[in-house]
Amino acid sequence: MLSRMHQNTDHPALPRPDSVRLAPSRSRVGSRSPHSIGLALHLLAALLLLGGAVACTPPEPPPPLTTLGADLEIDPLIRARIDRTLIAVADQAGNANERSALAFVYDANGLEELAAREYEVLRTLAPRDPLWPYRIAIGQLDRGLHAEAKTALETLIEQHSSFGPALHRLAILRLSDGDLAGARALVDRCLAVLPNSLPAKVTLADIHLREGKADLALPILETVTRSAPDDMHARFLLGRAMQETGGDAKVAEVLRSEGVG
Repeated sequence: MLSRMHQNTDHPALPRPDSVRLAPSRSRVGSRSPHSIGLALHLLAALLLLGGAVACTPPEPPPPLTTLGADLEIDPLIRARIDRTLIAVADQAGNANERSALAFVYDANGLEELAAREYEVLRTLAPRDPLWPYRIAIGQLDRGLHAEAKTALETLIEQHSSFGPALHRLAILRLSDGDLAGARALVDRCLAVLPNSLPAKVTLADIHLREGKADLALPILETVTRSAPDDMHARFLLGRAMQETGGDAKVAEVLRSEGVG
């Protein structure tokens, strides 16, 4: 049928099918000028040079290690320990795992400002690790910066909603503010990810006691003090729970006097 249509000489403007298939497209074949080809080659060369420059750019050097001032009065043994740590991590200043030893040695020896500087660097080196902003917040608490620490912990939990230590620490701050419901919600979240956390269980028992539910606090505290008999805060709360539930008054008094409220 198509062949008969195209054999109709009354319509010379219609092309034959074979001419449509075989005729080369002038817009695709042989239409590129030497100028356009040269321009394309120049652009390709520029891109290759740029890629090479980016690939050869050296990485940014890590921030310098935080060192002890020469005039800082400090025990010689502690200074020697810190000096050994500085030497040990000198070649790993850009590695957060290795460099953390310096922050920890400052922290362990009460050099909170120096530890805080190193924790800030570690947060830069490992921005996805929740440990470093957590340590910064704890340092703020140690220096009495409670409002700043609370904000830091809230921000951390927004970014890492299952980071148990931050959940528990913020629960303690909520409890100290008298926000029992807020503290309970955070403790429940902490225990959901860290079900064996004794500190979180002690905080839960403390909440029960403040709510007047000593009967719920007592079994928790009995379990905790069996596992951690040196937990003075748990012993204090256990004595209180025993008194409020009609337990042995003498034992309860001893526990409260020995413990830390």
